[in-house]
Amino acid sequence: MRALWFDGSSASLDRAAPEPQPPPGAAGLWALIRPTRAAISEQDLDVARGGTGFVGPLGREWVGVVEALMAPDGAVVTGAEHKRWVGKRVVGGAMIACGACDLCRGGLRMRLPAHSRFGGVCLHTRC
Repeated sequence: MRALWFDGSSASLDRAAPEPQPPPGAAGLWALIRPTRAAISEQDLDVARGGTGFVGPLGREWVGVVEALMAPDGAVVTGAEHKRWVGKRVVGGAMIACGACDLCRGGLRMRLPAHSRFGGVCLHTRC
């Protein structure tokens, strides 16, 4: 897969980025999404100018298509959930929340004391 990657000092296109996998200890289903569009926001430009300490992929907001569903062990999910999601267009942003804690269920997922960016998992302690 490809990724526009910022290494702390410059951005480059990585044409051999590894395909994401659910992290060890993950729960629930995970979707593998093929991005069709990604926005480069003012925050991405701030990162590219340097001084933020960020290292990782650029393109905070995105649109894509669900390519596969995976169980926490990395096995591809089939059946009803597969039919429900695979091939569907989805949108997303950089923040990842668990969706299970009181803050997430209360519609406050952007107010978490700690969170992860895409490619990670929820890090706040209320999960």
